[in-house]
Amino acid sequence: IADKQADVAAATNDANKDIAKARADYVRDTADANYDVAKTKAEGNLKVAREQCDQLKGDARDACQTRAKAAYERELADAKAAFEQAKRTASNTEKHGG
Repeated sequence: IADKQADVAAATNDANKDIAKARADYVRDTADANYDVAKTKAEGNLKVAREQCDQLKGDARDACQTRAKAAYERELADAKAAFEQAKRTASNTEKHGG
């Protein structure tokens, strides 16, 4: 009976590891997709902002372009931070079976 219980425990452990890995893979895949969407959105916002800036002249145009570039860089930084956090979550999920 002890051998059978050990077999069941081992099978349960293996199944839990497989589930944790699948969850981690899901989190990684979702993080990749979310990052791609956020990056594409930031690029689109920058393109629109540049077109709006092009309507202006002189210092106003320069200031507008500076603000547009800063907004783009913030969006990318936020997307990267969210991506890195999701990767850490995936790693913890896989390690700890969460």
